[in-house]
Amino acid sequence: MELPAAIKGEVMFGPPGSFGPDMPGASHVADAPVPRTEILDIVTTWHYDVADVASRIKAPIHYRQAEHDRLWIVDEGEVRGFAAALSASARVDAAMLRDTGHCIDFHTLGPSLQVQQLAFAMQCAVQHG
Repeated sequence: MELPAAIKGEVMFGPPGSFGPDMPGASHVADAPVPRTEILDIVTTWHYDVADVASRIKAPIHYRQAEHDRLWIVDEGEVRGFAAALSASARVDAAMLRDTGHCIDFHTLGPSLQVQQLAFAMQCAVQHG
């Protein structure tokens, strides 16, 4: 499914001030169609399946939820619940990222997220040799 640029800008971005003046326009280079099944899954089965799927993930997980995400249910309880569901994961680092929208990388805090991701990967590499 292709979403019009105006709708993507509304859904994928947080409030004014959380992204630069070139956004969301400059982000459209990364636009790609979304599989219809993915959109349907978000609103139909994901909430029922997530605990089972998450409990089987063994890889380390770095998870950030955007405070102003308009695709997902967003609150601290959801972040804690998702982290707890990753019970088999070798390591979980889950947190809410304030003042940003769904496409965190295109927000002002994008570089901060990317540094956190790199640090997490480096810590995992050191831990697991």
